[in-house]
Amino acid sequence: MRIKTHKYTYLGKKKSAVIVALIAAVVFFCLPATSSAFQSLEDCLTWGDNLYEAKDYLGAAEYYDRGLKIVTDNHPKEDILIGQIQMRIGQCYLHVSNFNEALIHFSEALKRGKNAKAAEPDKAKIVILMSYNAMLDIYDSIGLEKQMLEVTDEFIIFIKEYQKDPLPEKQISKSDVNNFLAYCYAQKGENLDEALKLIDEALKEKPENYAMMDTKGWILHKMGENKKALKLLKKALEMCEKKGERCTVIERHVKEVEKADSGG
Repeated sequence: MRIKTHKYTYLGKKKSAVIVALIAAVVFFCLPATSSAFQSLEDCLTWGDNLYEAKDYLGAAEYYDRGLKIVTDNHPKEDILIGQIQMRIGQCYLHVSNFNEALIHFSEALKRGKNAKAAEPDKAKIVILMSYNAMLDIYDSIGLEKQMLEVTDEFIIFIKEYQKDPLPEKQISKSDVNNFLAYCYAQKGENLDEALKLIDEALKEKPENYAMMDTKGWILHKMGENKKALKLLKKALEMCEKKGERCTVIERHVKEVEKADSGG
């Protein structure tokens, strides 16, 4: 169910909405423009963004980490700002399949998001949603089922809470949130009829979203419809690879459904 990532797009299954874009937009308003720390932070994030765009993910992580140190040294209680930068670093490590480092940074981002729920609820929602989503992706990629299911349970609880007071559609679309919840249900093997309904609604809005295709394929697999699931998963994988995205989770899903379909 992974989310497409790009320099300034993040949420758009898990794919495609606005995490790093939101990071960039939020970060530069979190500190006063007259501050020398802000200028240094801006330099670090700009260099990090440039290296990320050039696919030098470890170089980008280094500059983001320098920016993170500036903030934690000078503004240690800026939870949203710190959480956003932690997500940038985590995304860099995801790109190079360093899942342990990525997990450390997304876990810290999640903690910061939770800390900021009272003071900055809307920004906190974004940090929490995207951190849970990334952590679920990581545990899924490396096959840590116990941890994955624990995060899934927490994520479902948060999504249900979020649905009572969602962000505007332009920030996070309902289809993306439906995709998150549908995938969580599939991971648990529960509420599969509801999960299928949710993902069908999401795909009506974004029919070419390969991450959402992956979610639907995974739901169909959990429902025992392996041939239908495999066809959809292979299409999702082909689209993911053509876009040059990280396809670890979809690849694992294809292999697992192929094994199930062959009776292995």
